[in-house]
Amino acid sequence: MQKANVGKSLIIEAHGERYERIPVRTHVITSKDKLEKILEKYVKPVLREGDVVFMSEKAVACTQRRAIRMDDIHPRPLAKLLSRFVYKTPYGIGLGIPETMEMALRECGTLRILFAALVSAIGKLFGKRGWFYIIAGEKARAIDGPCDYAIPPYNEYVVLGPKDPEKTARNAAKEAGIPLFCIVDLNDLGGNILGVSSDELKSEWLLPILRDNPLGQSDEQTPIGIIRPAGASSGQWFYKERENILADLRRLVRINSVAEPESDIKPFGQGCREVLDEMLKICVEHGVDCANHEYYCGSAFLPGETEKETGIFSHLDIVPVSGEWIYPVLEGAVDKGFMFGRGVVDNKSAAIMGLYLQLYFRENNIQLKNGLRVFFGCCEENGMGDLSYYRERYKVPGQSLVPDSVFPVCYGEKGIFNINIVSPPLSGNILCFEGGLVTNMVADSATLKLKPTPQPLEMLDGLRSFDNINVEKSAEAVTITALGKPAHAAYPEGSVNAIGLLASFAVTNNLVTGEDKHSLAFIASICGENRGESLGVAAAHEEFGKLTCVAGKVRMEDGKLVLSINIRYPYSEKADVIGMVIKARCVENGFTTRDMTDSPPSYVARESAFVTALAEAYREVTGDSPPDYIMGGGTYARMLPNAVAFGTEFPGENQRPGFLPEGHGGPHQPDEALHIDGFLEALEIYAHAILKIDGI
Repeated sequence: MQKANVGKSLIIEAHGERYERIPVRTHVITSKDKLEKILEKYVKPVLREGDVVFMSEKAVACTQRRAIRMDDIHPRPLAKLLSRFVYKTPYGIGLGIPETMEMALRECGTLRILFAALVSAIGKLFGKRGWFYIIAGEKARAIDGPCDYAIPPYNEYVVLGPKDPEKTARNAAKEAGIPLFCIVDLNDLGGNILGVSSDELKSEWLLPILRDNPLGQSDEQTPIGIIRPAGASSGQWFYKERENILADLRRLVRINSVAEPESDIKPFGQGCREVLDEMLKICVEHGVDCANHEYYCGSAFLPGETEKETGIFSHLDIVPVSGEWIYPVLEGAVDKGFMFGRGVVDNKSAAIMGLYLQLYFRENNIQLKNGLRVFFGCCEENGMGDLSYYRERYKVPGQSLVPDSVFPVCYGEKGIFNINIVSPPLSGNILCFEGGLVTNMVADSATLKLKPTPQPLEMLDGLRSFDNINVEKSAEAVTITALGKPAHAAYPEGSVNAIGLLASFAVTNNLVTGEDKHSLAFIASICGENRGESLGVAAAHEEFGKLTCVAGKVRMEDGKLVLSINIRYPYSEKADVIGMVIKARCVENGFTTRDMTDSPPSYVARESAFVTALAEAYREVTGDSPPDYIMGGGTYARMLPNAVAFGTEFPGENQRPGFLPEGHGGPHQPDEALHIDGFLEALEIYAHAILKIDGI
C-alpha cells in the first residue's frame, strides 16, 4: 500500500474523481545527476499506463547547475536594500534576503526588478499584495533561499528556477520514455505548472489535484510524484452502497432504544442493550473490529499507521416518541426520498455513517495515519453517562467529530444548566399536574386534574377558550389536557410549551385559587417565554448568542409541584451565578430549588487548522460557504478534547419534507425524517474531512 508524506493525503478528490498522488523517494539530487536518468531509475519501474509524473522545479534546477552556494553570492547594495521590503511568509524565504534578491537582479534584470518594486509599493498603498511577482515574472518567483528544514547541502544554497522548463520537460520525458511529465513549483500556499511534456496536461487539471503540495515542503526527500486514478470517488462509492446503508440503518430504527438509567436492566435499559447488540452485530457482519464496553457504549475501530486516533461519536439512544405520527414510528419507512422513524436523524444514522466510512477507507485501500474509532453511545439524550463511563476507563481520541448538528462546523457549544424548582405545598384541590417527556425538550403535552369542587365547575360554564385545550368532567375529577408544539431545548423559537399553556389556562379562568393560583402563575410566566427573563437570568453574548430557558417537565411529588428547567447559557455567564439568581427569584415566589447540574460551554478556536480543514472539506464537496457557528445544543463534543459537532444536517429547511404538517419531520418531532440524498452527501463530506484532518 502506497504511503503519503507526513501531514499529506495519498488520495484527493478533484474534478469529481479520486486520484492517488504517490510520492517517490530518491537520493539527494545534485548537479552530477541527469534528469532523464533519475526518471528511468526511480519512476520507470513503477510507472503504469495513464500515470502522470510531476517533479519539483528545485530538483530539476539542481541537475542544471542552478543551485549556488550562499558563500559564492556577493549581493550588491541595491539587493540589500530591496530585500528589506519583501513580505516574509512561513513557507519560504523567497527574495527576503540579499542573496536571493541579488540572484533575482541577475536573472530578471535590474530595471525589471526596480519597476516591480515600484508597482509593489503602489499596490501596498491599496492593501494589495503579489504585484511584485506579476511584474518580475516566473524567474523571480521560482528562486528559493536556504532554510533550516531543507536537506543538506541545500540548507546553504540559493536555488534558481529551472532553465527553459517547457523544453526541459519535453526532452526529459522523451529520453526517459515517460509520456506524461510535468515540472511544478508547489508550496503550501499554492502552485504553478512550469513545463509539460504534452499539451494534454493543462494547469487547470493539474493544480486542483496538487493543491495541497503532496511532495511536502520539508525534508521528505520526495522530489517526484505520480498522479494515478484511484477508482470511484467517495460520493460514487457511497451511492453504490445506498441500499445497504439504508438496510443497516433500518435494523437500528426498529428498536425502541430510549435510555432508562432508572431501569432494573443496567445500565440504560433493555432497549439500549438490544440496539447496541444489533449495531455490533452489523459491524461483525462487515468484518470490522468492534467492542462492547459493558453496555454503556460500544465502538468500532479501523487501525491507522500510528497510535493516534480520530473519533466519530454517535449515539444509539433516542428521545421518547411523542405527538401524532403519519408514518410508522419504528419501521424506517422510505417515501419520497426520505426515511422516517424515531432516531433516523438523531442519531442512529451517524452510527451507520461512521461504520461505512471505515468500510470506504478499507475497501478502497486508503491507509489513514490516524486510526478511526466510531463510538456508539447509549445515553446521550439522558445525561451522557455513557461517555463519562468511557472516559474514565478508556483513552479517548485526540481529535473527534460529532455528527449531531448542522453543517458546516459548530466550533462552540453553550453551557447547559439544569435545575428543579419546587412549589409550596398545594391545597389538595390539584390532584395531578404532569407534562413533558424529557428536560431537554419543550413539553408537547400536559395534564391537570382538579377536584370537582364548585369553584372549577362553575368557572367551566363561562370558560374562556384556549386553542389546543381539552376539558373533561367526571364525578372524580376535572381533567384538562393541553397540546403544545415541541422543539429541542436549544432551539425553542416558535415552540409552544404545553405546561405553560395549561397553567395559563387554569389561572386565567380562575380554576385554582390562593397559593395554588400563585404557583401556577409563576410556572406559566417561566414557560411563557424562552429567554429566562421571568427568572432574571436573560443574557446574550456577541459570539455565543442569547441564553435560552426551557421548562421540559412538570410533576407532583409529596403534594408539591416540581418543574425541571433546562438553560443554555453563553460563554460569558457563570453557572453558579445563574443558580443564585434563580434561587433568589424562587424564594420571592415561595419556591425552593434543588438538583442543580452544569455542563460548561465548549470552544475550539475557529482559526485552528482542525476547524479550517473541516470547513474546507464542506466547501469543496458542496460549493457552499455558510459560516461556522456556535450553538445551544449539547453534544458529546463538550466532553471531549479537540472536538466539534460537524453535520450531518444541512443549513436551511430544504432537506425537510415540505409535504408534512408544520412541527413534523425534525429531530425530536413526529415523523422524524432523514433526507437520503443529503445523508449520502454528508458521507462524502466526512470522507473528505477525515482525509484532511488525518495526521493533524
